[in-house]
Amino acid sequence: MMYVKTFASFAPGLTELANVYFSAKDALTMGTPRKPLPETEEEATTRLALNVIWDRPTGNGVDWDMCSISISAYGVTYTTRGGITFGWRVYPEGSQEYPFLGYRFFVTHAHIDSPDSSLAASAQAAG
Repeated sequence: MMYVKTFASFAPGLTELANVYFSAKDALTMGTPRKPLPETEEEATTRLALNVIWDRPTGNGVDWDMCSISISAYGVTYTTRGGITFGWRVYPEGSQEYPFLGYRFFVTHAHIDSPDSSLAASAQAAG
């Protein structure tokens, strides 16, 4: 299962993603709790790419380092060693027939369907 939500602009979607998933917030603030979340796609992508380059583990000590990133013209997918994947896509993706509608943010994990998944509970609470 993957939790997906579409936003008309980038910053509100990124903020909700960070609020739903601690490790996304940690990656986006580069493990510095006082650092604000990025406000643009460029800044968010840069921070995530730097995490991959520097192979930073997350601050919660769950050992989600050894991450990877996939960057395209239509979005970003960031994956941790633990299998959590999150990111965003431009919606609709690359269609010249349809106007830009916003950003589709997503998060998933192999065990997200587990009854005790805190990630699933957080995503469901956020709608």
